[in-house]
Amino acid sequence: MSGAISIFRAAKKAVRRSSVSCCSQSIGGKNCAHSQPNTAALTTNNANFGEFIRFIRFDVQAVQFNRLLARVASRGRYFVKVPDLSINDRNHMKGLRPLRNGHIWLILAVSLGGCGGAAWPAYEILQGETMGTYYRVQYAPSARCRPSQFVLDQQLVAFNQSMSTYISDSELSLLNEAPAQDVRPISRRLSTALRAAVELWRDSQGAFDVTVGPLVNIWGFGPDKAAPWPPSEASQRNAAASVGMQHIELLTNNRVRKRLATAYIDVSAIAKGQAVDELAESMLNLGCEHFLVDIGGEVRVQGLNSARTLWRVGIEVPEPGQQGSVQRILSVSGQSVATSGDYRNFRVVEGLRVDHVIDPRSGIPADNNVVSVTVVHPSAMWADAYATALMVLGLDSGLEYAESRSLAALILAKNADATVTERYTSHMQPFLLSNPE
Repeated sequence: MSGAISIFRAAKKAVRRSSVSCCSQSIGGKNCAHSQPNTAALTTNNANFGEFIRFIRFDVQAVQFNRLLARVASRGRYFVKVPDLSINDRNHMKGLRPLRNGHIWLILAVSLGGCGGAAWPAYEILQGETMGTYYRVQYAPSARCRPSQFVLDQQLVAFNQSMSTYISDSELSLLNEAPAQDVRPISRRLSTALRAAVELWRDSQGAFDVTVGPLVNIWGFGPDKAAPWPPSEASQRNAAASVGMQHIELLTNNRVRKRLATAYIDVSAIAKGQAVDELAESMLNLGCEHFLVDIGGEVRVQGLNSARTLWRVGIEVPEPGQQGSVQRILSVSGQSVATSGDYRNFRVVEGLRVDHVIDPRSGIPADNNVVSVTVVHPSAMWADAYATALMVLGLDSGLEYAESRSLAALILAKNADATVTERYTSHMQPFLLSNPE
């Protein structure tokens, strides 16, 4: 469920590919002391300064720059390519400083840590591991906004102890092992996830279903990697008999009862987003006004980034070999961004590609050409869940569903000639910046 990536990754790659230095003077400045940029500062967006016009020097030999891509970003700036620059062709450099000493000077508006000074606070970062992936919290510290790494870690440990299917004595694992008709109390956290899952299951007419685990497993995408493939019709029927939210009864006072003993709940399609929401609410309770919470690519942002602009979030190109490349850039604040994709998790058996997105309604892998869905929503939990539902519904039905519910959604679909079709709802339009290329 991770496809949505922060735009700073593209910046880090661009800086490492080039020999870049920055001058701390604005346009017309003199006596600039050049120094290598701090790539760690770029990575964490530890920019101490506001927006300035910087001179970015690319050291070059007497060779032509072909489609030089100036993707220099510091959490809020993304820059366009400069095509076909040559150190011997001054006509291409109109509006830029003249060539001198074998260097090309590009004037770019950026914010780089260690290259100037202003009153905007240096953003800090806390990060670690959770749910088999990473988490990162980036924030502008203040007298009240002082989150604790220990507290965040403990909050995520408690979350996993409740929601994980990989922890044998987790709350969810014990529920999955419970016999039919056994009324069990559950935590408020798990109750929230299950009630949202039931609501979306009904609204999507079964396209979203957190009991789909038995089908996922027999198709080779669950913990049992040795499952026979293709699954027999009998195994498909047996697995499908346990799938359906009608087998889960939510009672009052945070209690639940399974109507079928073999019903198996896996909330991975909603859990990361829910954990993002919990961390974000903790940040708000601390009085934090400007922050980003990211768990495995599911993101929620508040306020402004260190460049004092809306946060930029990149949507990854839906190709297995282009991890980190950017398809689209979103400009958001007070919103969450979640992406679901099948371009990394699939199987190829006897020349046939089988995607991991299983349609609970049919019991087989979703038969559509959607490769990525991104949803912007105030709640990361709902963005996460809606992105999964739209993957199952497909391009046309998914867009119709999203538009009718005023969802901000972007759907990428693979065509027969391997090109990608991009379509989005009217509510996504305000968040879209221009294409990165």
